[in-house]
Amino acid sequence: MQEEIKKKFGLAARRETMDTNVLSLQVRSNNAAGLRPNSGDKISFVARPGSLASHNQSIFSLVEYLWQNLGILVMDRTRLKDHLDIDLKWDATPEGLKQELVPGNDFVEFLVVEKAQP
Repeated sequence: MQEEIKKKFGLAARRETMDTNVLSLQVRSNNAAGLRPNSGDKISFVARPGSLASHNQSIFSLVEYLWQNLGILVMDRTRLKDHLDIDLKWDATPEGLKQELVPGNDFVEFLVVEKAQP
């Protein structure tokens, strides 16, 4: 398949592990306000400036939202596995939301796509 992509599009891909800036999502307290076990069958995800309500979803939904809206990779360090009800509030700025996460660096595997050598 890689040869076909190289022939058709002139591209080559490889995996590379790089040290990069990340934000970590961590649980500060098991009794954190706004974080509860799932309480029903209804699935919902509503994000507004300064607030987010996610019901009957895994923590992955929150991680994906944060990554897309902050433009930096967010690592799930919560160890939460079940579906949850999450209700969060912050000041309506990206910086306000970033303050709720832990900045750092981590080694992350990326797919690097380059123009193929002839």
